[in-house]
Amino acid sequence: MTHTGTALLVLAFVVSIGSAASVRAAEEQDPILEEVAKYIAEEPPDPGDPAWRTALPDPPFLTFDAAKKYFWVLETSEGTLRFEFYPDIAPLHVSNAIYLTQLGFYDGLDFHRIIRGFMAQSEDPSGTGAGGPGYQFGGEFTKDRRGKHRKTGVLSTPNRGPGTDGSQFFVMFKPVKGLDGKHTVFGQMVEGKKTLKNLDKQGSKKGTPKTSVTILSARVVVE
Repeated sequence: MTHTGTALLVLAFVVSIGSAASVRAAEEQDPILEEVAKYIAEEPPDPGDPAWRTALPDPPFLTFDAAKKYFWVLETSEGTLRFEFYPDIAPLHVSNAIYLTQLGFYDGLDFHRIIRGFMAQSEDPSGTGAGGPGYQFGGEFTKDRRGKHRKTGVLSTPNRGPGTDGSQFFVMFKPVKGLDGKHTVFGQMVEGKKTLKNLDKQGSKKGTPKTSVTILSARVVVE
């Protein structure tokens, strides 16, 4: 085999086992994503450890450019969902979501809880609703109407009480005023109505999905 051929094989192997963070960092040049890539590089997770998602360092607290918009694109087994993040009203929650996305944390995880006519919940690495990334933080609440659960497609954060937010999120199938002030809203769906309806159809009254609904990949888009 030639030196070039060997090098190509080594490169392919490194990419295949390397963290999603390094790959995504190479693809993106936005300062926020570069900052996250550097942060991850200081203490990268071990992709060979099956429990790597449960023992992560705290997320970085990012400073966002008010002139830019930050989007979150989830490719799921039911279709694509696209959200606009709200870093001006929930900067820590958006920082956390971007950090975990760049790590590849969300890729391959299921929506473990889908309550028909209410919401779909995901990003628990244990799949039980009780798991998380190894750290927790408090809610971010605002009087801004965008921080309310008043629209279909609201992107919000489940918790087990004050100071227990982590990696999990939920998407609303309908407005629910009673969640205001209890759960942090950090984004709004801007594309994917059909996908959201498909998710709803997979739900049940008790929340157990009828079939497995998976996040195939997640990525951050800056415009």
